[in-house]
Parts: sequence; C-alpha cells; structure tokens
Amino acid sequence: MAQLQPSRRFPFPASARWTKSSATRLGPRCGRAIVLTFYRDVSINFGSRRLLLLPSMKTHLYSKTTRQEPLAHLTSRLRKRSRRVTGPRQAILEILRQHAHPLTNKEIFAAMPKRNCDLATVYRAMHLLEEMGMVKRFHFGDGAARFELVSEGDDGHHHHLVCVRCSQIVEIEDCFPHELEEAIAARNGFKAITHKLEFFGVCPRCQSP
Repeated sequence: MAQLQPSRRFPFPASARWTKSSATRLGPRCGRAIVLTFYRDVSINFGSRRLLLLPSMKTHLYSKTTRQEPLAHLTSRLRKRSRRVTGPRQAILEILRQHAHPLTNKEIFAAMPKRNCDLATVYRAMHLLEEMGMVKRFHFGDGAARFELVSEGDDGHHHHLVCVRCSQIVEIEDCFPHELEEAIAARNGFKAITHKLEFFGVCPRCQSP
C-alpha cells in the first residue's frame, strides 16, 4: 500500500502512518475517493495549539429510534406554521419516521401508498419541509439529494460514513472540536465558520471476499 506523506497544506506528522488502501470512483462530482486507514493517534499543530484526533471515533449505526418524534408531534409542527396536514404530507412524515437514514425523493415516492400522490408532490412537500427546518438535506456525491427528519430544536448537524459499494450509512456521533474550527478560522482570517463533512469508505461486510 502506498504511504501518504505529510505536507504543509495537510500537516499530519509522518508518524501518523496514514495509508491509502483503495480508491473508488464515486461519480463526476466527487472524482475518486481515497479510503484511508490509520493506526496511531494523530495530532495537528496550529501555531501554539496541538489538537489530538483519536483513531477510534465513537460511531453507531442508524437505529429506528434515532431522532424520532411521534407522528402527532410532527403534524402539530405543520399546523403551528399554518400548513395543511394533507394525506401525502402525513404519509411522507411517517415514511421518514420509519427509515432512520437519509432518503431520496424517489425512495420516498416508492414507499408511498399506491396512488396517494405523484413524484412532483413529493418534491414540493420535501421543499416545504426543508424550508420549515423539519428535514435536513444531505449530498453523498452521487448527485441525489437525501433527506432525514430533524427534531424540534435540533440543527441536525452531524456527519456520516458511507460505504461506496453498498451505500450503507453510519452516523458519526462525535464532531470535530470547536477549537479546530477556531484555529482554521484564525489561520485564514475567517470568522463564524462551520463545517459540513462526510466520509466515504468500504464497510466491513463489503471487505469480505
């Protein structure tokens, strides 16, 4: 396996022993994804600050109880914003509740009761729910937008690990420390920054022969 060398723009020390284990084409918008494996704790130096990234970030698979709300609560959120609770909207909310991972518009439409609505209605409903902050949009590099429910009072900020072979999605519980954002902002003269990051690799099941 090829050894990845540290650089000034990507200041990981050589002792971190990052290795390139595989490369997979994800599509024209992503190019090639490099799957990285590391074997030791990694630290990054930003001036006088030294930040430690642990190799074993706590993760968990999506479960059906993740960020779920009762359907009655979800429809109440619609009514509070003077939005009608139509049959298609209620069905869409129930589908999102039942699937605790991001879904595309077409996947939502495929799960709808027969003759309940058309695909254009799903697109309009998802646009409305996104504007209301009830769902969050994610892009995993294949050109398709995916959506998942966001609990009331939650900004929905989190990251995912996506298998490039079977599309399994793992939610990453931990997030980069605020100190890292501050260091990057200070180094580049930015203020009030945030980040959006997804990871791509090969899941344990797809690694099996």
